[in-house]
Formats: sequence, structure tokens, C-alpha cells
Amino acid sequence: MGKTIAWMGLLLSILNALSAQDWLVTKEEFAKRGINYNALQLVNLSPQGDYLTATELVNDVKIKAKGVTQILHVFRCKDKKLDKVDSVQIPITQMVNSALSDTRNEVWITGDYGNRYVRVNLGDMKPEIVFDYHKGISGFKAQAFLFAYKGEFFSTGWFYDKDQYTLGDALAKLELSKGDKLKFVKKIDLDKLYNADASANVTTFYYVSGDLVYFNMIKPREKTTYLMAYKNQERIVVDQAYSLGAFIGTESRVFYTAKKEEKGPLQHFIKDLQTKKTWKIGEDNIPYTYPFMSVKGDVLVVVAISRNLNAIDAFFGDEKDNYRLKRFLKKEQAGPMKLSGNGKVYVLMRQDGLKYGEIK
Repeated sequence: MGKTIAWMGLLLSILNALSAQDWLVTKEEFAKRGINYNALQLVNLSPQGDYLTATELVNDVKIKAKGVTQILHVFRCKDKKLDKVDSVQIPITQMVNSALSDTRNEVWITGDYGNRYVRVNLGDMKPEIVFDYHKGISGFKAQAFLFAYKGEFFSTGWFYDKDQYTLGDALAKLELSKGDKLKFVKKIDLDKLYNADASANVTTFYYVSGDLVYFNMIKPREKTTYLMAYKNQERIVVDQAYSLGAFIGTESRVFYTAKKEEKGPLQHFIKDLQTKKTWKIGEDNIPYTYPFMSVKGDVLVVVAISRNLNAIDAFFGDEKDNYRLKRFLKKEQAGPMKLSGNGKVYVLMRQDGLKYGEIK
């Protein structure tokens, strides 16, 4: 992700009846198409929610022998049924991360412990290795975060010289030049960001673009945590509290949870970076987690997990209604979840299959 993303494990829970706007693609349907549902990992929904990308861990030793450990799938539904599946083997021996473009039908994958970058055009489903490690040549080793923003891809990692000496952690733009040669353009010096304040611990990042990242900065002596935005090389204090929890942001807005005082209530907010307008979200002391926001920041989705961790309730809020939370999933199975960029479609990975639904 290239943004810090946490996955909920698949857990036992009560099965809900599907509403009229929801549908389920069962494990058995995937099996009929030769897909091991239990080996799937969701990449993302397309911006409009009309298709879903996912990777499948390969177990076939004959395929592994070719240096392939992942298969990329594109699932397309029609009339609330799985209509078409496009698949391609990805030439990596180990997966680091994957990301779907927010403007083009394209997926990028980093693998082989950060030494290989693969691009897949979803039109022809042909994988292209756009960068590989070679001894004696400088490059950029990918780390955990890979994401797309306005058609461009970004990755965290570190630059190294021709002798393989590290040149520091950074967020880099992955820029293809003529001849499809990959160029790594440093956007944010992460070493400087980490170490800008010796009295603080920098934790929990969410990357929005090559020029904007949100993060928590904890100052133990002050007993204060700061929610920060690092935008266009400037550090901006979004809010401060005794403690700050889950957060997610867009170019203009950020959602976050906070305890303003040590014994105060857990509260939830959305703040507009430009106007400074703040919306209070939901009820106090409900630990909303795993937040999602639409690209424009006008739709928010949050999840509340049951005390025994085996079920979730999911809520959405729309800017038109001052982000008043409305429940669209009740006592549903817990599992990885994705939201389309326009905030209108979700997919939930249940034990029995993928549940699709419209948010309204």
C-alpha cells in the first residue's frame, strides 16, 4: 500500500443475509476457475469499482520452478455475478507489494526483496520487468509502501550506489523514460523526516502523494502526540492530543482518532487542511478502525470490531450529511476490505467468498 495499510485476519462469525445491493462470489466459484481463494490477497478495486485486482500465491512446484510465485487476477462482475477473470503469472520469487493505478488500467508489483519492479498493462495482461538489480549498477531497493497518485507510482525504499552502499531512505517517484527505462526520482528524504526532532519519535505513516505524507510524532516528555502533515517539504501540525490512533488522509482532508486528555474520551475527527474546518465523527469511545476515504475526501468508511474480534460493523459518512455515520454492514465476518476510489463500492473478503456491495 503505497499508503500504511493493516489487514484484518479472516475469522469465524455469523453469516448475514445479503441485501439487494450486495452479492457474493463464493469460494466454489473461484475453484471452478482454477483459483485458490485462500491464497488470494486483494490489491484494490478500480476507481469506479467495476473490477477488482488481486494476487494469488502459487503453490504449484512446476510454476515455482519457473521463478513465479504470484499470479495477478482481474475480476470483473456483471449483473452481480463473476463474469470474467483475466490472469497472468508474475515473474518474481518473492512479493513485496502491489498497487493499482488510480487513473490507468495498470498494476505495478515490487518483488525479489525489493530488487525487481514489474508493470502489468491490464489491457493485454503482459508483465514487463521495468527494473532489476544488477551488480555494479546503482538503483533503488523497494520497501513496504507502493502506491499510485494521479497516474504516477511511488515507493518507499533506499537508494544505493554502484558498490551497493546505501544512500539513505526515501520516497521515490517511479518514472519511466523513453525506452521504458525506470528512473527513481527522490521526492521525500525520509531520513531527514525521521530525525528532524531529536526529542520525538516518528511513527505510523500514511502516504498520499510524492509531496504529502501524514505521520504521528510522539513527544514522551510532553506526554503529547502530534498528527503531522509533511506537505511540499513543510511540516504542518494538524492536531495534538494525549494519544492519536487510526488515521487516513487525502490531498485536502484527514480522518483521525484522538484522546485529547489521558482520561478523556476517545473521539474521531475529519479536518480540512486548507479551511481548518473540523467535523466530529460518530460516537465517543467506539474504537473505529481501518478507515477508508474516497479520493476527494467526501466519503468516509470506518469499521468497528466486536469485542471477541469475530465480527464487524461498517459505517459510511458523506460530506453532504456532515459525515453522519450510517451502518451498511452489521455483524459481518471480519476480513480484508477495499473501497473504490469514488467511495461507492466495497468488497469484503469473507471466509466463504468475496462480498461486493454498493455504499448508499
